[in-house]
Amino acid sequence: MRRSLLKTRVASTLLAAGLLFPLTGCANGTLSEDDAPEILEVVGSPALEGERPRGIYMVIDAELQADVDSPTDPGVLYAGAPIVIFMNKGGGIYTPGNNDSRNNISSIPSGTSQIPAWAVSAAGWSEVMTCVRDLWSPFNVTITDIDPGLSPHFESVVAGHPNDLGMPSGVGGVSPFTSDCSTINNSIVFTFAEVYGTNYRAICETVAQEVAHSFGLDHEYLCQDPMTYLGGCGAKGFQNIAANCGEDGPRTCACGGGTQNSVEMLLARIGPSGPGLPPDVSITRPQSGATVGPGFIVEAAITSAATDIEQVELYIDGQLRGTMIVAPYIFNAPMDLSMGSHAIETRARDISGNEGSAQATINVEDGADPDPDPDPDPDPDPDPDPEDPTAGTGDLVGGCNVTGGSDSSFGLILLGLGLFFVRRRR
Repeated sequence: MRRSLLKTRVASTLLAAGLLFPLTGCANGTLSEDDAPEILEVVGSPALEGERPRGIYMVIDAELQADVDSPTDPGVLYAGAPIVIFMNKGGGIYTPGNNDSRNNISSIPSGTSQIPAWAVSAAGWSEVMTCVRDLWSPFNVTITDIDPGLSPHFESVVAGHPNDLGMPSGVGGVSPFTSDCSTINNSIVFTFAEVYGTNYRAICETVAQEVAHSFGLDHEYLCQDPMTYLGGCGAKGFQNIAANCGEDGPRTCACGGGTQNSVEMLLARIGPSGPGLPPDVSITRPQSGATVGPGFIVEAAITSAATDIEQVELYIDGQLRGTMIVAPYIFNAPMDLSMGSHAIETRARDISGNEGSAQATINVEDGADPDPDPDPDPDPDPDPDPEDPTAGTGDLVGGCNVTGGSDSSFGLILLGLGLFFVRRRR
């Protein structure tokens, strides 16, 4: 019977304390415990009120999950193959069973459950995506927010509230975890964005922790790593350090030993990032062959299909003259350049280390326009339709790079899971 350990330990206590309440997170009504694998142990604990929410993981039988990940299954992800992590802010309906992101099956919910979409702003979502890509950039992964469908992938649901899965508000995220610390191919993990508000960095770091649990990584007693419960040390990233495992203190790691190196484990299970495609770079002004005045403007257009741009540099005659880390990439050339011909180059590097460049040759002439219009409008009238003063106008766009379920009348749910979460793996 699913969650037999949980039910025998806390059910009577919850009844006495009044912590059983009508189900609010089931899309289809009645829970079906027999459809879900037994949770052998819950590792971690919810945060106290006022604290940053904490991620937990739920241990399942590795052999049962291995049945889903049979080598004959074409959807299995193999070591060395590119790993796709789908960032899902749209939520969805998830049914209980052995984890399979291709079919929205998860070992986490007790019954069919709905996670409502996260109504995050475009800028907020971009910040989360940029951060997640940065944290995973050393490894052989592709981070996307386009659903891969039936293609093999890991799914990180970034939406909803822990109550949607019957968990206390102090839980920030949850992942399955196998009893032998093996990778859960096509896993689904949850980061409950609603409990974080606009703390996008915390959401990003929770995503990193929960996804890494599905690769067999335990919690670490190291503040700088996203696998930790510790705070107060700034932004976190996977550390190439043999760190103690643990939540509020050191303990034995889930699969033995006293330390864990998150970078080494992820490199072993995912592999390093590949060279990838270089960014596409062009110089939009000045045009090659143009005559410009001292202090002329150089603007570069950069696109990268795979990852975000880390920085763009301007070189004039092979000498570095400026660096930008946010768009738009616009530079002012030095006023003291000599008159005559000069070679300009813009170089862009993405967060995976891929580089692209573009070159142009211009002529500097005293008295020339430092920013000539490369394509002057032959029609000086800005209003193409006198009868419609808004015709032909557009928005200027700039940027910087740096509901619950239904039928709740059926079943009861254990919000008091929190009492069980206090139990730690020793």
